[in-house]
Amino acid sequence: MIDPLPPDERSILGSIKFKSMIELGDKYSLRHRLSYKEFFEGEGIQHTSVDWNGAHGALRMDLRELHELTPADVVTNYGCTEHVDPQGMVWQNIVNWVKTDGYLVCATPIPGDWPWHGIHYPTGEWYVQFCDLNGFHIEELSMSKQRPKRNWCLRAKKQTDEPFRLPDVEMFKNNP
Repeated sequence: MIDPLPPDERSILGSIKFKSMIELGDKYSLRHRLSYKEFFEGEGIQHTSVDWNGAHGALRMDLRELHELTPADVVTNYGCTEHVDPQGMVWQNIVNWVKTDGYLVCATPIPGDWPWHGIHYPTGEWYVQFCDLNGFHIEELSMSKQRPKRNWCLRAKKQTDEPFRLPDVEMFKNNP
């Protein structure tokens, strides 16, 4: 099966071995005519996608509200959280959904590179604070090099179950 993930998303996921994942959003590759759900399930991964629209097999969920799901080995945020306002509950869901020793994998827009897209953009500093406060160890935090649509790319391993704490929202950059 053809891998539909763009280079940023594939690179930050890396060589993590996992059996279960939760995908924020319902990513679909028009080029390959394949949803991420179809791809990962085809690879034998227990895959759950969540989105407000319920498209492409996603569970219909409003990420501004808390939801209980069985924690997964990997939670991906490939360009979803920047559309959620306010931010608190979506990040609390993320923390709750990553199992201890599991991974959070993000590729989120860099402010200014995506002026037509989203509302809230976490910065590198915000990701560092988020991980420190919520028991994650950063394995990679980098900026993709593909202008004009660069992303912050994060891979962080959850080491402890800390009570959720939202970093300073002032560290977000709003869409210019």
